[in-house]
Amino acid sequence: MTSLSTPCRKSLASKLTSRSTSEWTAQYPDFESKFGTDFTTAIMAKSGKKDSAGNEMFVWRDYVAGTDPTDETDIFTASITFDADKNPVISWTPELSTSEAAKRAYKKYGKVYISDAEWTLITDGKEGDCNFFKVTVEMK
Repeated sequence: MTSLSTPCRKSLASKLTSRSTSEWTAQYPDFESKFGTDFTTAIMAKSGKKDSAGNEMFVWRDYVAGTDPTDETDIFTASITFDADKNPVISWTPELSTSEAAKRAYKKYGKVYISDAEWTLITDGKEGDCNFFKVTVEMK
């Protein structure tokens, strides 16, 4: 399970500058033709992507996740692999540059049983204590 924490619009807007938004949109040549030139309006537009529950997603989620808002197949995805000692290792895509990743807070959560009421924040090396996982990302 992957998820994007839902920020308050004002909170996200306060973290954005015209330089950061223009640099981000410049990466995607089709951005303006699909969402327009007003970034404040565009960030609240529906991207054409759907979350795991089938709900339409907004462009701001692509900004937070570091995915391409113009590509409906580019999504934030978590995966589990196993190291040589058969311990689970959680990773996610996209794998952003160090400078871009530093702008975000990634958190891993786990449960022993899917029926457990709460997700527990887990640190690297503690994934083996859980059987179910999710990863969240939000802007710092």
